[in-house]
Amino acid sequence: MKEKYSGKGLFSPEAAKQKAEILSVELNSLFDIRFEKFNVEDHVDLNDIEIIF
Repeated sequence: MKEKYSGKGLFSPEAAKQKAEILSVELNSLFDIRFEKFNVEDHVDLNDIEIIF
């Protein structure tokens, strides 16, 4: 399958890098919107968190 589509640039390093950069920007903007008014240090006491393994 790789050989079939390699000529179209779907598996080229440049295309992969570009897609990763676009996805990274989209994810960062999503997290900015979700956590814009949420400050972890102000709302979470780390002593109250129990970690179970």
